[in-house]
Amino acid sequence: MSIAVDETPVGGGVRIIDRSLPQTFQGVAVVVQRDPHPTLGHGIHLDQAIERAHVMAASFDMLEALESFPGFLCGTATGDAWIEKMRAAVTKAKGQPCQPPLKP
Repeated sequence: MSIAVDETPVGGGVRIIDRSLPQTFQGVAVVVQRDPHPTLGHGIHLDQAIERAHVMAASFDMLEALESFPGFLCGTATGDAWIEKMRAAVTKAKGQPCQPPLKP
């Protein structure tokens, strides 16, 4: 599976797709974008829909990294490999490279 976000707005949102499938069958889900109501609010803008779609698309990678964590704790996996999996999942979820925290 090669889950990604197609940021082209379609049907009131953006698509989460599986790039390993033929284009006709790539659609996995649509994250719906709805502008907030003028008085009631309760909507999300397109940029928020895109952010949420990236997090959803990265969920499979995050799960894989988390499932490998017990191996890291038990000494059957290397810490570097686990950290790289987590960094890749966070990068995919945020849509940008993982940045180390700033030192105080």
